[in-house]
Amino acid sequence: MQSGGPALALVAVTLIGGALPAAAQERYWPCLACHERQINPAAFATSAHGLISCADCHLDVPLNPHARQSQPSKPEVVVLAARLRGKGKEPVALASCARRDCHADVFAQVRDSVHGAAVLEGKPDLARAAAYCLDCHGSPHRIDILSRGEERKVKNAYLCAKCHADPKFIGQYGLNPHVWSTYQQSMHGRKARLASGGAASCSDCHGCHLIFRKADSRSTVNPANVAATCGACHKGAKPGFATTFSHQPNTWKGFAIGWLAEHFFAYLTFGTIGFVALHVMLDISAQLRKGLRRGRRKERE
Repeated sequence: MQSGGPALALVAVTLIGGALPAAAQERYWPCLACHERQINPAAFATSAHGLISCADCHLDVPLNPHARQSQPSKPEVVVLAARLRGKGKEPVALASCARRDCHADVFAQVRDSVHGAAVLEGKPDLARAAAYCLDCHGSPHRIDILSRGEERKVKNAYLCAKCHADPKFIGQYGLNPHVWSTYQQSMHGRKARLASGGAASCSDCHGCHLIFRKADSRSTVNPANVAATCGACHKGAKPGFATTFSHQPNTWKGFAIGWLAEHFFAYLTFGTIGFVALHVMLDISAQLRKGLRRGRRKERE
């Protein structure tokens, strides 16, 4: 039975691999002999990682399943993997994306960002919860090829909401509880709900991989930089322009301008509708009275 196991697995992989391109079969078949149930070979072949082999990421896993697990040859991967053990079952594979021949530039940005600092320098529970590659991009075996269209921007907002709209997550880590609600109530959020391609998403204001706290001078939403950030879409935006929106509810004490604008337009809208409705009712009443008077005159005549 033991001698027939690998042969049966190889036959199964051959049948599955028949639907894959020849180059993909050559890269994957040794690993799929055992792992074809863990991944979808067809989906992986068409993903952003479809042109690389399994061994390019799983540096500590030899092709011979009977050999001992080895240490990656790149020291930086070993160090990073030790700090990423809480983020996934394959810390070496997750760390390998930071190599100089893969996503080193992106990793450098993430490492310095508020998310990367929480993962690499935070407490163990925070490191597990903070956003990292897989939390945003999904499984490395199914990562879609990056789309730069307007549809991607709208999806990004709902991706961030997985954490920033979760009451449990917000309460546990002391995040701003009004981020998602104020975004949805804003013109940006309303356009996003209508699937408008022109809607601004979180990354348009806060950045993508390089996100900092508002108080940080490097942040795109820092008071010194916010005019330039808004000006990317709203040409000629001045520093005061950005003060018309914040991730805080509109209150008289907290944000008087927003509170006044919200209440002014609310009263204006309902007042206009009420005035028009009253005008129509009075007009109908007048027409009815005129009709009754005409009827009475005809009866007298």
